[in-house]
Amino acid sequence: MLQLSAKGHALLCGLIVTGVLLCGGLFAIGYLLYNEPYASLDVEAEYLKTGRKDTADEQSSWFHSSCSDIVESECTLRAPGDILPVVIISLDGFAANYMNLNTTPVLHKLMTCGSHAKSLRPSFPTITFPNHYSIATGLHLESHGIVDNKFFDPVLRRSFHYKDGDAGPNADPVWWKGEPLWVTAKKQGKKVNTYYWPGNEVLIRGFRADEWFHYDHNDTFDNRLDRIINRLSRPLTSRPDLIMMYYDEPDKGGHIYGINAPQVTEAIKQVDASLGRFMQGLYDRNLTQCVNLIVLSDHGMENAYCNTSVDIMAMLNHTERSGQKRGSENFITDEDFILRGHTEGGIDSRSSNVTLDTLYSALSCKAALLPNSSISALPFLLYQKKDLPRRFHYTNSPRIEPLILNVKPGFTVFQTAHPDNFCFGGRHGYDPYLQSMDSIFITHGPAFKQGVQVEPITNTELYDFFCELVGVKAAPNNGTPGALHDVLRNPLKRLSQPLGAVVVWPPDLPKTSLAVIQRQNQYCLQACSEVTGRVVGADMLLMLSDQEQKQLLDKHTSPYGPPEAASNKTEILTLVNKIVPTYLVPPEFGTTRTRKTEGTLITNVVPMYLEFRRGVWKSFWKMVGRWSNSTATGTVRRLHVYMGLVFDHNLPYGLPDDDYRMVPHLLHDDVPLPSHYFVIVSRTSKMDDRSSHRFSASHDTVAFILPHQIRKTHDCQNDEEYFLDHSATVKDVEIITGLRFFTETPIYDSIRLRLRQHTKLWL
Repeated sequence: MLQLSAKGHALLCGLIVTGVLLCGGLFAIGYLLYNEPYASLDVEAEYLKTGRKDTADEQSSWFHSSCSDIVESECTLRAPGDILPVVIISLDGFAANYMNLNTTPVLHKLMTCGSHAKSLRPSFPTITFPNHYSIATGLHLESHGIVDNKFFDPVLRRSFHYKDGDAGPNADPVWWKGEPLWVTAKKQGKKVNTYYWPGNEVLIRGFRADEWFHYDHNDTFDNRLDRIINRLSRPLTSRPDLIMMYYDEPDKGGHIYGINAPQVTEAIKQVDASLGRFMQGLYDRNLTQCVNLIVLSDHGMENAYCNTSVDIMAMLNHTERSGQKRGSENFITDEDFILRGHTEGGIDSRSSNVTLDTLYSALSCKAALLPNSSISALPFLLYQKKDLPRRFHYTNSPRIEPLILNVKPGFTVFQTAHPDNFCFGGRHGYDPYLQSMDSIFITHGPAFKQGVQVEPITNTELYDFFCELVGVKAAPNNGTPGALHDVLRNPLKRLSQPLGAVVVWPPDLPKTSLAVIQRQNQYCLQACSEVTGRVVGADMLLMLSDQEQKQLLDKHTSPYGPPEAASNKTEILTLVNKIVPTYLVPPEFGTTRTRKTEGTLITNVVPMYLEFRRGVWKSFWKMVGRWSNSTATGTVRRLHVYMGLVFDHNLPYGLPDDDYRMVPHLLHDDVPLPSHYFVIVSRTSKMDDRSSHRFSASHDTVAFILPHQIRKTHDCQNDEEYFLDHSATVKDVEIITGLRFFTETPIYDSIRLRLRQHTKLWL
């Protein structure tokens, strides 16, 4: 959901804050190892293998030129103070692991002389049209409206189909929400050219690029690149400031042949060779130091097989249901529901005979018998919108069906069996956490540092970055200003550290406070659990000076606070809806007798479903306990845990509920029940870092938003799968709670920690 249009922030500020605790202690825990970066290769040898004769003369070859030429040779083809042209080239379906095939010397040369991300993480679902529009707008799919390549809008009563391109019915701007980069630039007086980027043919907010074309799949990559060189060679008065271009390889070959096929390897070689020809063209015209180039892709690719192809009707197995007749509640035919997508998608009922609850019950955790086999396997996880992991940001649109599929890698799902079902070849659309779905992000040009690799970044972070490069003000988006400043030599707007709360910290904790946030005159303070706290009215204020207490109390108008602890209240908590008062921070995790005692204070008590506490919550803390006792690398680390309550019961999901009355409460009581609990775990390897206020490379963070449900176990998944599924970024936690973390950490360290997203749990 677009965070700038978030719901009100006045809900239960005091109660949320009461649940925000910090556990500090010294633990020995294992170190998380990232995946290896792109494989290195002898780029010169590989380039010569391509047989390109036009660059054999090293004296006139871009490929053999020094990277320093980009810096030392100033661009003479621009007016003083002009921002250099930005060229964005998208290679559809270019998986990050293709860079390890030793067939991409040109892309590796661009990386060496520029910067790159370890991977570019697509948005869910990892499909072409939606992800290109997320790259262009900085918005989650639920916000920009292009939720798939094909979908139905129940409000418009119309369907969108990618094969129509941007023409015909797709040309209606009602489909395309948000503001794409070319519109932002055009509105602010920039000259813009777009070539086949999804959405570029549409008149969005009254604007199109200065030059654009109807999609032509016969237009070769070389022709498209030659067109870019031609436009960049124009006089300053007509030279474009921004060019965005799309190419459909290696995606097309990957779908037909599969990712390991020689045809795909050849397509990758051809793409790389064409980029080499393009760079040589810029070099011959003295333009390599005059252009800021970005080469990226929208998603990766995964092999799929016919023996992992399943159909929903076979899973329902309705023919074996004895005594059931058409029209009865449990008898489901293929006319009773509609499936969107094959490697992702949604399910909706289209019959009054079958409810969504019936469909969910029939398909949730349902194993499928694999074709021509006696083996059964779980092909997908099925979620109701309210239960979808918040990291997907894929609920708040009527174009998204009530039931959402997260298909297992390699599986393909069809509504019914049919001879025309295409079940072989490469597929995408799967969970962005899968390494096979990773895409590429490479920068080259005078604006960028050389030889720098940054952490994996989500593609919604690109729009704001592009706007800064082009020199325009970004429209509201889901990105984070400064997220990619690490690749820039001189960011135009270097960020400064925002002010945070003045809090007295225990001597053995780094100074990484949460902020005092003012929203609609509601003030919240977050602090540490290691010290004695006291209840003032309904709100808990910890570790404040008298002056700070008075200042906050004078301004604090929030009527909501933590549950009371009287004996009669405890009885109600125990009896109603199987809810019990629970320690948010398990006292046994204290590292001293004092901290263990403070863990039993009533200010550490929250309402929690009994089964949830006995199951999910207990298992979660066992996992954290393993982290705290791990010595996998022999490195001693400090572990800190932030925890709190989340109130996200109602649409739009992913944002704090803004109406106290709409939140479920205990019967005959004013205690609201959280929809989730959040946990943020941070760690460092430095034993002597007691006074350090700076996060460095030794610091790491992982976050979770765990659904608070009346059940002990999580169906279909083991503990590790479940916790990873409901992991999140710290930024996700901030948005869903209205809180802000790491505000007194240096700003760029804070951004890295807030955006870090692990695709594997810590060891």
